[in-house]
Amino acid sequence: MQAHGNLRGSTVVGALEVFEQRYGRAASHEVISSLSAEWRALVRPNVPVMGLLASKLYPNAFVGEVVRSMARVVRAPDEDLFIRELAHGGIDQTLSTVHRLILRWVATPREYAKRAQDVWDQYHDSGRVRVLSVTDHEYVVQVSEWAHHDVTVCKLSMEGRRRLLEKTGARVLDGRREKCLGWGHDVCLMRYRW
Repeated sequence: MQAHGNLRGSTVVGALEVFEQRYGRAASHEVISSLSAEWRALVRPNVPVMGLLASKLYPNAFVGEVVRSMARVVRAPDEDLFIRELAHGGIDQTLSTVHRLILRWVATPREYAKRAQDVWDQYHDSGRVRVLSVTDHEYVVQVSEWAHHDVTVCKLSMEGRRRLLEKTGARVLDGRREKCLGWGHDVCLMRYRW
């Protein structure tokens, strides 16, 4: 495992649970067989959710390769939509009904913005989050210092944030990356509108 540049397994495990519910364990076996040799050591083929643990940190590159392999295995016609569904499923799996209700009752996008770094740190072991703007209909955030950035993990985190905003009651109509470390920028910048 890398010293920094890892994603907490809780979201990965939640997304894998959704994947296996929808496509079956046989699809997970295909994903495992398509992984590069360096990453196969992190998975266990005969265990649900590939043997990944919610409490463990996994390298961004590994998570990115798993998600891209999942999309290939199921022949996802729209990889971005597939990633959105995985991220939303992962967030939904990690939030109990009580947590969802509390988010809806007491959290707003502005309150979420106040804790943006704390929320980020629950999932990632590197990256500095700065909310650039939060209004009644828009949320703009940038991430810098994100070690071992992976574009697929960037998309997952963008969609995870979208889902958390939706859990506060915002109906996000548009979420997009406007800058990305993977595109050569010095930060990742995401804008959400509802």
